[in-house]
Amino acid sequence: MYEAAQARLAAISGARDDLTRASYPKYPDRQMIAAHRRLLRDGPRSVDFRALAEQNFNTASDGLSVLLAILEDGGFDAVHLVRVRTRPFDVLSVVRIVIPALQPLLQG
Repeated sequence: MYEAAQARLAAISGARDDLTRASYPKYPDRQMIAAHRRLLRDGPRSVDFRALAEQNFNTASDGLSVLLAILEDGGFDAVHLVRVRTRPFDVLSVVRIVIPALQPLLQG
């Protein structure tokens, strides 16, 4: 009876004696914590890319400028471009675009 009551109280309180401080990261990701708080406070953000699809651009630079403006209006202020090496195919130009605020908060 005592064990059942103890197990029930542990389940109610959420306490686990098998999780020590060593189970938690020493240096928490403060940016990730801030992103979670923003999501809880403001709700999810969205970007309407339909306006971009309906336009014709003379150059890739023009399209990129409009895309960056749409992202900035949506509150996504950091956009990183990473060049990907394509050797031995140097005629290819490959980039990876990373927008930290668009990364999933819950990974699993």
